[in-house]
Amino acid sequence: MDRILLGLLASDKPDALKKSFIDSIVSTSSQAHQVQDILNMLNSTMKYILNSPTNNTMSVNGCKNIYRAWATQNVSSLEAFVKPELVCQLLDEKVPQPANAVFVVHESIKLSRNTSHFPVLCGLVEVWHSSIALVYYFHVI
Repeated sequence: MDRILLGLLASDKPDALKKSFIDSIVSTSSQAHQVQDILNMLNSTMKYILNSPTNNTMSVNGCKNIYRAWATQNVSSLEAFVKPELVCQLLDEKVPQPANAVFVVHESIKLSRNTSHFPVLCGLVEVWHSSIALVYYFHVI
């Protein structure tokens, strides 16, 4: 399903068709899926969100809705997907729209609050934020 989504988003099909398909994927988030299918959907939508050259497109917002819905309905798969290494990569990676990386990190950590990864993920963000503050401080002085 994730490959069909990415193919449709890359096509010149009308936005109404794309939105309808996105809405149908969101609505299937609470259905039973194979773990690998969930991981594929999270990975594909995350990559689309991160690599999109614009932030306010219907397609990016649709992928954000899919990511949020599938992550919300499949927290155990989200825990397997969002590892500390991924969060570090997202915080350090240069992407066309940095706010999109923040969206993925924020949603992932927020939805992981009842998992064993939560304290580690929060610690990574805290260290990253502190290092940015230090760089800014020494750059300004």
